[in-house]
Amino acid sequence: MTHAGATQHHTSMGLDNRKMAFWAFIGSECLLFGSLISTYLVYKGRSVVGPYPNEILNIPFTSVSAVRDGAARARVPRRAGDRVQRIRA
Repeated sequence: MTHAGATQHHTSMGLDNRKMAFWAFIGSECLLFGSLISTYLVYKGRSVVGPYPNEILNIPFTSVSAVRDGAARARVPRRAGDRVQRIRA
């Protein structure tokens, strides 16, 4: 869709600049996610000696903290001048 009086900017190949930018973005996203997936597949199953995630991460504590923080942020002040007090651990 073109607007009245708007000029289209074309590249030397005769394509619209916006179309070229869109395809450059799509190409960069394909490269990024392709590299992430291939890195995962290369290192999948190759564990080095050391602590495993379940030995380091405390999932129940993290889950409770996330719910508590989300609830604290969801509180809305009653008036424009009121301040919301955050829960501090």
